[in-house]
Amino acid sequence: MNKRLIICGYSPIDLLAAILCALILIIIFISTYVGLLILFFHDYSNVVGLMIGLSMIGFVYGCYGLLVGSLLKKELEGILMIVLLANIDVGWLQNPVFYSQAENQTFIQYLPGYFPSQSAVIQAFTDFSSKSLNTSALLYGAILLLISMIIYFFKMKTSRN
Repeated sequence: MNKRLIICGYSPIDLLAAILCALILIIIFISTYVGLLILFFHDYSNVVGLMIGLSMIGFVYGCYGLLVGSLLKKELEGILMIVLLANIDVGWLQNPVFYSQAENQTFIQYLPGYFPSQSAVIQAFTDFSSKSLNTSALLYGAILLLISMIIYFFKMKTSRN
């Protein structure tokens, strides 16, 4: 689909900017919605910090999804890679019950969900600052985004551009 838009005259940079704007708007909407919905179940002292942590999770996994989408041709493989990694990483490995007993904690710290999920938990349940975790999550997402943008740009480049 994007290749057809490029052939019709759109530049890859315009398409990347549109994809990034849509990604950021979706992340903000979903993290705000979930953050406000969670208030019905528990009273948190730092709801804004929790929403920022949720936004970081969305940003990192959104950038991971862009990377997978630019690497794979078919949708099914991409969806499976994204859903399975998100389920295993954030659902199991970043869970404090599993993480505290894990033998290879160093490997778990290099997964995409480590920094943003730690930030969300710290902001939700403590008064500690999570600026370094948010910075690390932004850096992790930015690296994934940069790699995906480079791959996308070169795959979408035509002889006319």
